[in-house]
This record gives sequence, C-alpha cells and structure tokens, in this order.
Amino acid sequence: MSKYQTLIDALAAKGLSDFPWEAFGPSNDAAPPDYYDEVVAVRSDAQVQVICRAPRDRDDACTADMTYIAEANPATVRALLADLEVAEKALREIGDDLERKGFSENGPFRMTVRAALAQTTIKAAADIRVAEAAAEQHSSKVEELTAQLEKAQLDALRFQTAVAELALYFTSSNSVPVDQATIKSTDFWRIVGPCLLKGNP
Repeated sequence: MSKYQTLIDALAAKGLSDFPWEAFGPSNDAAPPDYYDEVVAVRSDAQVQVICRAPRDRDDACTADMTYIAEANPATVRALLADLEVAEKALREIGDDLERKGFSENGPFRMTVRAALAQTTIKAAADIRVAEAAAEQHSSKVEELTAQLEKAQLDALRFQTAVAELALYFTSSNSVPVDQATIKSTDFWRIVGPCLLKGNP
C-alpha cells in the first residue's frame, strides 16, 4: 500500500470534510441544473460547504469534472483503499498457500513439471534420431533396389540382342529349320558373347 501513502495521508489530514459530496450548479428553475460548476459538502445541519468551483470562464463546461470530483469523495476513496487492502491480503494468502503446497518457483510441483518436460524433450529428440536413421536406411534400400532393377533391365536387353543375333545366324546361312538346326559352341559364343558379356548390341 506504500504507493498510496500520499493519498492515505491526505485522507487523514485534519480538517478534511467527511460529509457527503454533491455536484451543484445554477438551476434556473430546472431540475437537474443546466450544468454543474461546483462541488459542495452537505453538512449534517443542512448547510453546504464549497469544496471546489469551476473557473468562471469554463463554468458551463465542467459538468463531467464536477460530477467526477463529487463521486471521488473521501468516503469512496477510503472504501476503495480498504477493498484493495483486502484483495492484496487475499493474494498474499493464496501465494503462501501455493508455496506451502509446493507450487513455489523451486517447489516440488514445478520441479516435477520441469523434469517431465526435460524427459519429454529427450524422448522427442531420440525419436527424431530413430526416424532419421530409418529414413536413411530406407533411402539406401531404395537406391539398392533401383540399381538391381537397372541391372535386370540391362540384362534383359542383352539377352534380347543375343537371341536376335542367333535368329539372324540360323536364317541367313542355311535353310535348316531353327528347331532342328545346330551350332558349334565356338560360333555360339562368338555371336552371343559380345551381347551377354559386354552388353554391345
């Protein structure tokens, strides 16, 4: 409450009017007045004590100010300060209670939460490393299968070329049907060898 000490001291000053405050103004037979240009304290004997007046050149432009000053009377300010003190006391008690239950900065509850968060972070990092390793292994396997496929495609092309060369051999040099024809092994490898071993069509 120290930051309100000046206000507290002002409320305790001798001579402060504790009577109800009201905004007043010229009535001109109007109710309420046309405007408020002063704040008065209404004494117990029905007499009024002027608290403040608006400047003469602005007497009809200070209605909001006069209304505010009248509402911010000593009794109202004291009540606000009392409510504030009660609220601050309640907050202190709540803080003390939480600290007793381990909710302080270094209490068991926060330490447990910090430990759990740390474990979660460590596990998440480990899971990421496992996923990265699996992805790398998968990538290597894909590359291996791709290489095997390319080799199989090349082998198939070489085989097709060898068959075509053999067919050409049997049909170009004799009239013996292919299913009855024979070929020397030296001739076979002379024709097929370059296709299968070197891959040259």
